[in-house]
Amino acid sequence: MLPIPAVTPVIKERTPMPWTATLKSVSTDGGNVVANVEYSNGTETITKPIKADDLTQQRIAEEAHVVIASLDKRDAAKADIDPLVDTEILPLEPERPTYRLLTSAEIHEWSTMRGVFSTIKDAAENPATLEPPKTAVRSAWLLISTPDRVLDLNEPGPMGMVDVLVAGGILSEDDKANLLEFAGWVE
Repeated sequence: MLPIPAVTPVIKERTPMPWTATLKSVSTDGGNVVANVEYSNGTETITKPIKADDLTQQRIAEEAHVVIASLDKRDAAKADIDPLVDTEILPLEPERPTYRLLTSAEIHEWSTMRGVFSTIKDAAENPATLEPPKTAVRSAWLLISTPDRVLDLNEPGPMGMVDVLVAGGILSEDDKANLLEFAGWVE
């Protein structure tokens, strides 16, 4: 007699189908009509109520559409992160560079090295300097000329001041890039 080979059962995972919505029941709750809608994709079923005092077929369809779109997004997000199970999660990279704080002495040194010290000083002292760079120029001059000031390029205000100085022709794009390099990227 021949041996009977062992049979390994094949278990197929069900592939989800597109989500569908079915109205399962309608009731009232106080002043609201409650429509219980069942959402299914063949592998999962979820029931959610839709409540309103003026519930219509159109409103139920619109709400069901929103829920299905949300479930589709949820499923897509899960599919994206499923492969990451049992993998090390690395820290996120910063969204933007982080610069070290620059003291007024360092800003003075940088502006002198770049040859923009006198440009900023002259523009700050010139009553004919017009807005928008006028306020930014005065702020830059205070940073350069007043001890114990700090420039934090991580904040939108100071970075905006630098952008205004560039737009106003006080600094060049190259000056800005050099300033950011001078501030150094803190890792």
